[in-house]
Amino acid sequence: MTAIDLVPYPRSIQVDPSGKQVRAIVNNIVMDDSLPSQGYRIIAEDTGVTLMAADEDGLRYAEVTLEQLVRLSELSHSRESKTGSNYDSRIPACRITDWPDFLVRSVMLDISRTKIPTLESMDHIIELLARLKFNQLHLYMEHTFAYTGHDEVWKYADPYTAGDVEHIKATCRQYGIDLVPHQNTLGHMERWLVHERYRQLAIKPDGFYWLFGIERKPTTIDPDKSESFLLVSQLLQQLIPLFDSPYVHVGMDEPWELSGERSYQWVEWLKRLKGIDQLKDRHVMVWGDYLNSHPKLIDELPDDITVCEWGYDSGHPFGSHLEPLSSRGITTYTCCGTSSWLSLTSRVNNALSNISQAVQAGIDYGSKGLMICDWGDMGHHQQLPFMFPSLVAAAALSWSYDDNRSIDLSHLGRLTGVHMFSSPCPEMGEALVSLGQVHDMVVPKPPNMSALVLHLLLPQFPVGSGLTTGLTIEDLERVAASVDESVALCNLSDCAVKDSAVKNNRIKSDMWSMGYVVDEILAGAEWLKFAIKDAGFRLEHDGSLSSVSSVKRNELISDLAQIQDMHRLLWLRRNRNGGLDESGKWLEHLAYCYRSGSTDPKWFGPLG
Repeated sequence: MTAIDLVPYPRSIQVDPSGKQVRAIVNNIVMDDSLPSQGYRIIAEDTGVTLMAADEDGLRYAEVTLEQLVRLSELSHSRESKTGSNYDSRIPACRITDWPDFLVRSVMLDISRTKIPTLESMDHIIELLARLKFNQLHLYMEHTFAYTGHDEVWKYADPYTAGDVEHIKATCRQYGIDLVPHQNTLGHMERWLVHERYRQLAIKPDGFYWLFGIERKPTTIDPDKSESFLLVSQLLQQLIPLFDSPYVHVGMDEPWELSGERSYQWVEWLKRLKGIDQLKDRHVMVWGDYLNSHPKLIDELPDDITVCEWGYDSGHPFGSHLEPLSSRGITTYTCCGTSSWLSLTSRVNNALSNISQAVQAGIDYGSKGLMICDWGDMGHHQQLPFMFPSLVAAAALSWSYDDNRSIDLSHLGRLTGVHMFSSPCPEMGEALVSLGQVHDMVVPKPPNMSALVLHLLLPQFPVGSGLTTGLTIEDLERVAASVDESVALCNLSDCAVKDSAVKNNRIKSDMWSMGYVVDEILAGAEWLKFAIKDAGFRLEHDGSLSSVSSVKRNELISDLAQIQDMHRLLWLRRNRNGGLDESGKWLEHLAYCYRSGSTDPKWFGPLG
């Protein structure tokens, strides 16, 4: 066992140079307020293990580290002996002292872009977050809570109910994680505004022209309309009392239709929200992107607000955005991303760089928390395990940046494989990281997405021009070969299950078995191979779908049918049924384009 495989790697670790092993039995627990907040110390010696902690959180993190030591030791023993069933857990004699850089280490999961985990899945996700010493969880909501009196908005979404929130909250409490209510209240209200009852609340009820000339349906409610505030007030009044957290996140990001001459209304809206009774004793959090576009608003912010400065691409100017907030004395979180969305297998190089830059800027400008976000844009087609390497990186770097900044992709793969599965399996983590690197093997790198999959979601976009300028058949062939190597690594590992549940179309009893993980990794690989095939066919001509022969389009139709079946099967293992149809419509539209040989220039998903 090597101590370097702890995650996060501790600030101080001294291992007995003789290699002596001691029994992993705790025989002494000491509370020590001389340690920093959330800090702990582990002393493992012949007489047993002593845990020292600054507080209850510190004790919890000491126990997590001890569990990791045991897991690493048992992994080493089992691979040496090929048995280990009766192994008496031992760990190296050592002394560890540790505490975090950020007192708040947060994860945000998107449960509004179609995919809502079952309660069993959510329990497991929370356990994984606790294993990485995260201590806050946001469930991002637009329409996925069962608000009384608004059934038409959520009835097909399989939303969380008050009872579900109580269940999730109890699980979070068990693991020392603060569950924060997170309801968008200004932009991203399209799933409300699509209904006739609410459409007139929009700034532009008839829609608007967005980026790339795409015509979109309304997304932002109008702050000028009294009914808008009445609606949002009702939602928050129902939601917030269900949560114990001192925080509440009211969103307010990307209000596309709120033009510059009305920008002052953004701060006025925030101030009105803060006046709602249920928010008066809470720390109100808000996304910071609108402030970056309208920096004069920073002077108008309430003093007791927390701004979440987000950016999900490497090179995002966290520092220049945080500096005026810091100068004003505004509390901030620095928010990075898993890069899993719009990529199928995560852009892991981008994620690692983005996370590192976010952490460093957060430290430089005194951010209270680090948040890593996992979004589900445009159908939420990525499989759950592809966010794991990014979670590991964020957990390590936000805990102690100086002691974890040397993590490279190879080490990240091993850490993921050892700590993120029901059974330690380094090869699975390495396969995840390998598949996440292929997006850097091509020239085009559009923001917030992969050039390898864009044409599946927006088939009207030609391949090899615009956002995918520079994509070549030769590069696609190299990517396909790399994907095959990752699949081989996955299949050859000790963790692989020969009878794949996907191939046999059956459900295993253990939803967190390594067999499931293998299926999900292979599914991501199959999606990528399919995307590469589609792009290659188009690049043989002018890049448009219409240039592909009917024979080759029929071949794509057949391949896509298998992708659709696999998507449905894997979805239902971990997620509620609601949202599956909407997610599937992205693929149904692609199939229609294959059949007709034509594309819709206005297409931007089933909601428009």
